Amino acid sequence: NVFLPKFREDPTIISKEAAEASYYKMIDNGRTLWVDTEKTFGKLTPKEFIRSLKWADAMGAKYAILDHISMIFSASENDNERKEIDQLLTELAAFVTTTQMHIIVVAHIKRVPTIAPKEKDGSIKYPYWQKVDKDAGRGSGAFEQLCHNMIVLEPEILESGERGRLRTKVVKNREWSYLGIGDMLTMHPITGRLISAEDVQEDY
Repeated sequence: NVFLPKFREDPTIISKEAAEASYYKMIDNGRTLWVDTEKTFGKLTPKEFIRSLKWADAMGAKYAILDHISMIFSASENDNERKEIDQLLTELAAFVTTTQMHIIVVAHIKRVPTIAPKEKDGSIKYPYWQKVDKDAGRGSGAFEQLCHNMIVLEPEILESGERGRLRTKVVKNREWSYLGIGDMLTMHPITGRLISAEDVQEDY
């Protein structure tokens, strides 16, 4: 219940016992498997990633999070990143079908110019939401073709330049076809967690 950057800046904001308890609950809990990024940063190939998933599945894992997909190709000498992403996503789709493991893939979006809404006098109308479409996945069109569900995060743009809210938007839903705007989120200033903007209180 403390914001991780604040804890790193000042570990005394909670007791050593509380920090250790949190570590064993969240990290070293016997239920969660981790990839050592210090050893694999820039070196985790698609083949090694699939091998890790197969091992995790054999260990009984039900969910996997890849944050984010570009990390796998950062050290690749292949100039065709789109083809590599296509191949990996095809393998992941087949793996999910075979094992029923839920894989959450985080992907960055293309850098596209934001078209801000305008007032009648031509000035920008603040605040506004930066719209993200399902074809915005950077590097490949296979994201929208092969995934079962796609949720995008759209940032709120404020005139002050400060961080605004986030809103979720379901842009693909293979099972039920329900699409559209979901929750509006904001970062809790004490815990650092994303919470519903409706739950924000002024007396934090």
